[in-house]
Amino acid sequence: MQFKFLLRVFMMESVVEESLKAGSPWLFWRQKRYVLALLVFFANANMYTMRTNLSISIVAMTQDRINLMENGTVENLGPEFAWTNIAQGYLLSSFFYGFICTPLLGGWLSKKYGGKFLFGGCLLGSAIISLLCPWLARWNYYAFLVGRVCVGLLEGLAHSSNYRLWSHWIPPVERTRIVSQALSGNYVGNVFSMMFFGFLVQRTGWESSFWFSGALGIIWFIFFWFLVSDTPATHPSISKTELNYIQTSINRPENAKNNVPVPWKHILTSKSIWAYNIVAFCETWGYFTLMTLLPKYFKDVFKIDVFESGILSALPYIYMFLMMSVSGITADIVVRKHWLSLTNTRKCFIAVGFIAQAVFMMVAANWGTLTGTVVFLVLAVGTNAFAMSNICAQPLDIAPNNASIIMGLCQTVTTLTGILSPTIAGYIVSTEDPRPEEWNMMFYIASGTYFIGLIVFFIFGKADREKWDSMGEEDASSSITKIA
Repeated sequence: MQFKFLLRVFMMESVVEESLKAGSPWLFWRQKRYVLALLVFFANANMYTMRTNLSISIVAMTQDRINLMENGTVENLGPEFAWTNIAQGYLLSSFFYGFICTPLLGGWLSKKYGGKFLFGGCLLGSAIISLLCPWLARWNYYAFLVGRVCVGLLEGLAHSSNYRLWSHWIPPVERTRIVSQALSGNYVGNVFSMMFFGFLVQRTGWESSFWFSGALGIIWFIFFWFLVSDTPATHPSISKTELNYIQTSINRPENAKNNVPVPWKHILTSKSIWAYNIVAFCETWGYFTLMTLLPKYFKDVFKIDVFESGILSALPYIYMFLMMSVSGITADIVVRKHWLSLTNTRKCFIAVGFIAQAVFMMVAANWGTLTGTVVFLVLAVGTNAFAMSNICAQPLDIAPNNASIIMGLCQTVTTLTGILSPTIAGYIVSTEDPRPEEWNMMFYIASGTYFIGLIVFFIFGKADREKWDSMGEEDASSSITKIA
């Protein structure tokens, strides 16, 4: 009885009631949408290990190497790669130079051809390039830079195509919870990278972080390819109960035309979509600032080694991983119980996340001690889950038929933060003598963006479905009734 109660809390009672008809709601692998969610969770985790492995490895790649000779003499060999802070900033940004070019293309391709091939194939390609990165780094700085750009190109395609799968598979009452829980794989990837890769790099060398993340990607692809289908109707082993539940909940015909022209004019002139883009840009600025720069921040300000900096940098994302599920479940309950409208739910949760993170980040910047700084950075990143869980679900609110396109546009805009933030840090933070005041400036900039994004979203943001999104459904409107 206790287990069933906890299951109802986690899955939401209305969802469990549907699942009970199949007989075994706790056997999640029989619910194919949960299998998809779990695989996307691991995909996000793996993609973030491939995105952030450089943030850990670059500390070891550019620090002095000490050689203890047989006669007891200590010889300083210098760093293996004598890159300046500006050169390192470009390397840390290189992923985003590629990523910014392809999300919109990925959204369009997945709408036209389906999300499975694009999502899985791009992650496989990223894994292969990750395996080659150590060789590229030793060969030539610019070859390494290009390799990281290519990883970004492929992951840009993958992230937006994922929303095409969500639009077919996830019922509205489960939307915030499932999407946010799958997205929390990003933070598991961060935690894993910062904690495990710090240990791995210290023990076996900086190359191991690239090899390990690449190998994980290849293993993931094998499972994904055989267990996932583009739509519920094409899945070979989905139950009739789950298929009927998904299709009637989404009320979106499976045979709706894929060749319907993308309503570009409506998308590019929608106030709600641009308000969404701006609030996502502001959220991502702070997130990427911390994600890419925390290990270096702890090294520069508190003089700790690569392993310790990796552990400390991971702590905020452990908290955020836990809070993503809490915030996603809470938001879905608020919507299902009609305590607030969908638009007001999104606004309230984003406000809580943004204001809390901005305040905690400014406190962390001025605290002065390692313990206090870590505590407030943990609180800052963790409470941002209330905003992130709602932001990530909004393309499915605004235009589910074109969610992959909207997410592609959003990721194109937000990827600018991954390019600008590390590059600006390279100019603000000195190479030879980095000072806390220089790093504090990065925190102030991030905090300011949260308040700007919140104001814009409160004025122009909404979560109601756009009327133009239903184009292409009319001719297929009878298919759900026939299937049922």
